[in-house]
Amino acid sequence: MAQLHAAIREELAAASMGQAANKPSATTAAKEDVPASRELVAQRREAMQDIQTLMASGEWGDKERTEFQQKFAVLDPEQARQALQQIMKGLNNGSIQALTNVPL
Repeated sequence: MAQLHAAIREELAAASMGQAANKPSATTAAKEDVPASRELVAQRREAMQDIQTLMASGEWGDKERTEFQQKFAVLDPEQARQALQQIMKGLNNGSIQALTNVPL
């Protein structure tokens, strides 16, 4: 259980750092009002599918965590929220087993 809590804390911290690093400035905030290109929409759809595949494996190790972080960076804010919510739910209910090398 302690390993699971450590993995959850690490995932939340990594996601928070990613969001803090990607906070839009006033000029980039205006750009976000522009609809995403078809290519970006396709990338985001693929990233969500890849994240779903990671979760379906039922295991959450260092490889999965790294791949998740790469895919997470592509997602829009709503998709990112959904992905984090699904992973945390899976870790909490036991459908995803934490197998990371996180120090306890």
